[in-house]
Amino acid sequence: MTSAFSPDSKFSQLLSLLADVVIVSLALFITTIPVVTFGAGLSAAYYITGQLVRDEGARRWRTFWAVFAASFRVATPGWLLVCAALGLGGYEFALLNSAQSTWLFADGIYFDALRIGLLMACVIVGAFSIWFFALVGHASRLARQRLTFGGACMCALNLAFRHLFYTLVLLALWGIVIGASFVWPQLGVRLIFFYIVFIPGFIMYLSSFVLSPRILSALP
Repeated sequence: MTSAFSPDSKFSQLLSLLADVVIVSLALFITTIPVVTFGAGLSAAYYITGQLVRDEGARRWRTFWAVFAASFRVATPGWLLVCAALGLGGYEFALLNSAQSTWLFADGIYFDALRIGLLMACVIVGAFSIWFFALVGHASRLARQRLTFGGACMCALNLAFRHLFYTLVLLALWGIVIGASFVWPQLGVRLIFFYIVFIPGFIMYLSSFVLSPRILSALP
């Protein structure tokens, strides 16, 4: 009879997976501190969780930082672009709210249409982000040719729209996790430890079941 703590037991494999998820989450958290490095951190995290899904690789901590360094050149401008787009979108939302509150005869339908347009733009940015950073992380270690920033952007948008259903599901998954902390701030405070050491890696692990095989098929 196999012991529950045997290396080949399901329980030991689950513990090993949880430990790897924690490593990914902690390494990703470290990359958030300088802010500008977060894009390369996302790319590295997606690569590691892709390995977990494929049940391959080892030395997660060392591999994370190797992929981080290899992804930095392409992932960083992508991250700055995403930040700029979302920042501009937030600024435009604030302007719309301010304008509607100051106009005496403001047309509500007009402002609602503008808000919907901005929301759709943010959804496109989110869809791009999901595929872009996962693509850069995988390409930095697996692609035979170096992926350029422009090529990564075009490929990520292509994948996002080609697999639109999965893109929307992953957006909803991230939206629930991130949105819950804003809708119920007290929940985010109570779960701050899990948001740092477990939840990001776990969500990226689930996402990699969709992202990893499709990215691998798209890489040269």
